[in-house]
Amino acid sequence: MQWFDKTFPDDSGYPIFLFEWTLILFKKGKIVEAEKKACETFFSNTYLFDKFLGKEHLHFDKSESSNWEFASLADHFHYQKTDAAIVDFAEWLAHFLASKKFCDFANEFIEIEKKLKYEPVGNTRTQLVNRLYKLLAEI
Repeated sequence: MQWFDKTFPDDSGYPIFLFEWTLILFKKGKIVEAEKKACETFFSNTYLFDKFLGKEHLHFDKSESSNWEFASLADHFHYQKTDAAIVDFAEWLAHFLASKKFCDFANEFIEIEKKLKYEPVGNTRTQLVNRLYKLLAEI
């Protein structure tokens, strides 16, 4: 993972890969890093965690400019919270997703995404995009 991060620092990451990266960080006891990677995973695809935890998908009116952002990507996601080897991860993830830290991040992310869907190219859109990436960097 360190090699990938160093070699491809600007790679936004395939959502399922980011999920697996989060899982690995958790299993290695790197909880702070796992929290950040969980936020990156949500940033990349808002549907994977709901699919993993067996919850109804979070639907909101947002721009999905990449095919990695679509709900259909979750159809190719085969991890489940009941998988014996990752039950501990599922419990941790559910707890983290309910935390104030994640909820504050997710709520602002969602609000920005809703605005971006209809905001034309220009100053306001640029400010929203910049805030979106700053939000991720702040985690």
